[in-house]
Amino acid sequence: MERRHNLKPEYSLFNEQDKDNKIVHFLKACSQLCAPLGSEALSIAADRFGISRFELFLQMAEFKAREGQQNG
Repeated sequence: MERRHNLKPEYSLFNEQDKDNKIVHFLKACSQLCAPLGSEALSIAADRFGISRFELFLQMAEFKAREGQQNG
């Protein structure tokens, strides 16, 4: 069963337009989670963004490094 959200398409995380900005919002949300994302969640997110899990992982690592520099 596919889960639907109530967000307008222009606010959807997975809107094809402005994909890089949506990935940043996704990474910001992930950085606020207490537990790391599971493998299945990463696969779903990568599929939605049209990138590989490895590429998403690299972007997450880069984001965390930049976030650490800003907060450190």
